[in-house]
Amino acid sequence: MIAHTRPGLLRSSSVSKCCFLNWDQGSNNKSTPAAVARPPPSIPPASSSPQPQPSQVAVRAAAEQDVVVVAQPAVPAAPAGKLPPPSRSFWDAMKFNGPAPELINGRLAMIGILAAAKHEAETGATVLQQALQASPWLYAALGLWVYASMVPILKGVRHEAFGFFTPRAEITNGRAAMLGFAVLVALEYKAGVPFF
Repeated sequence: MIAHTRPGLLRSSSVSKCCFLNWDQGSNNKSTPAAVARPPPSIPPASSSPQPQPSQVAVRAAAEQDVVVVAQPAVPAAPAGKLPPPSRSFWDAMKFNGPAPELINGRLAMIGILAAAKHEAETGATVLQQALQASPWLYAALGLWVYASMVPILKGVRHEAFGFFTPRAEITNGRAAMLGFAVLVALEYKAGVPFF
């Protein structure tokens, strides 16, 4: 008679000697493997941490007839719900081909070119003059914008579409804004007059 004691471990009550061994799943040898003679392991108390189970355990009992029983341990069930996204380190996010530099610079360029054009039309100051005369609150707001953009990237949150605001459109518009902002600064520096 064979009774289950825990997943992956079988105990025989009618046999005096038991042998335990690990079954090699990758082996093409179909013959019965030789058993390693040793006493059955004792069952740990419930308070101890669970030990990793082998993928299969074969029990061979020495009695009047040889009996081989193969037990497959229970596979733990997957947790309910979605798994949390993998987080990134700051340096992984800020690598040259990382997600942060292009996304954050593109967002800042989109805001910057619109704000610079509006301020230029009102005051007649070039972009460089505006940067030198800007209040510390403007730079604090830009730092807050960078922080708000970095947190989801570091947490590994997936960049998803929101209506017609798609990740592809944001990257494309950000690239155009970065290029336009750089050209605007260069033209104004060379000409010495505001563009707008």
